Amino acid sequence: MGLLGWPSSCHDVQSGEFEFRILRKKTFILTRAQFVFFPHIYYKKINVENKCLNCGKPVKNKYCNVSCQNTHQWTGKKKSEKSTQSRKKTNKNKWKTFTVNCTKCGKSFEIKEYNVYFPKKDKYFCSRSCANKRIYSEELKLKLSNSAKNSEKVKIANIINGESRKGLHFGGRKRQIERVISKCLYCGKDIEHKKNEPRKYHKECWLKCSGGIKCGSSRGKSGWYKGYWCDSSYELAWIMYSIDHNIEFKRNLEGFDYIYNGKNHKFYPDFIKKDGLYIEIKNYKSDLTDAKLKFFTKKIKILYKEDIKKKILPYIIKKYGKDFIRLYELK
Repeated sequence: MGLLGWPSSCHDVQSGEFEFRILRKKTFILTRAQFVFFPHIYYKKINVENKCLNCGKPVKNKYCNVSCQNTHQWTGKKKSEKSTQSRKKTNKNKWKTFTVNCTKCGKSFEIKEYNVYFPKKDKYFCSRSCANKRIYSEELKLKLSNSAKNSEKVKIANIINGESRKGLHFGGRKRQIERVISKCLYCGKDIEHKKNEPRKYHKECWLKCSGGIKCGSSRGKSGWYKGYWCDSSYELAWIMYSIDHNIEFKRNLEGFDYIYNGKNHKFYPDFIKKDGLYIEIKNYKSDLTDAKLKFFTKKIKILYKEDIKKKILPYIIKKYGKDFIRLYELK
């Protein structure tokens, strides 16, 4: 077989059919006997295809793509420890250390380059400050200034930026911001503040009055019942039971300090009876509840879910039905 598919002799042609092309790109199917009379026509074997050694697809050569070649050649092969260490050692030896000078300040420092015999770059910088440093001559500054002043794009950008910052600066001086005086809701004293930034409390007053009990901060089914706020259906059941049995109580608003996980917190028991006994209604026991009780010095009774279901819920369901939370008042 000669170059570019040309047969060097008629003995290169095997038995079977072959595809031949002439200069006008017309294709003919010739037999071996017919080929002897057309030696000037080059040919290509047809109906003879190889299969990819990895996926089995018909291909001209061994593989259909590089992925199949890599998969087939490395399947089942494990690199030995010796070859791995040798490769690491070779790669490590390819790193070279060079001493270069900073282009800006002239300071000498070391760099590492991979697989080279001399530094690759023409310029090196010892830090980002040196790399970002620019030295402008007076002539260049004047040229840039004149270009910016006469540029239509710069003029349009200045107009847009001026509109967005309108009122902040005027005549090169800061605008006088109007200030007003309002009353603090905690101490009643005056608060001087900007007109566009209203304030209701002094900073010290807010730290004193913020926190504590907030209606609706719990995840239970909450609402109002006969002037009492209930954070859950269990609290509602206890309040209804107490009212029906003429037990005097009120919602507790006093907080008590306790420490949990090394931090200071406030504990607000739910209710307080006339005799001074505090009532706390909980769904389940927890370390947090134990920490609260550890630092609480007054009389307190904890009612867990089991206590409510055993003593209070049977009475409430019998008198008001299972859907007793419908009795919440709309505010």
